[in-house]
Amino acid sequence: MNRITQAYPQASLFSLPSFGGEGVRRHIELGMRGEPAAVEQAMAEIRAEVAPARLWWAAR
Repeated sequence: MNRITQAYPQASLFSLPSFGGEGVRRHIELGMRGEPAAVEQAMAEIRAEVAPARLWWAAR
């Protein structure tokens, strides 16, 4: 996250932990806002880093 925020100062990264609930696993909601081109490129990098870490990712 630190690398992404430094590489894309025109976008802001946020994460919101969720403890889930009945039938919903704990998870972290991750997102960005800011300049659309920077957000798209940063999110592409984040998705590329999540895959090798064997973490589950779903876009909303």
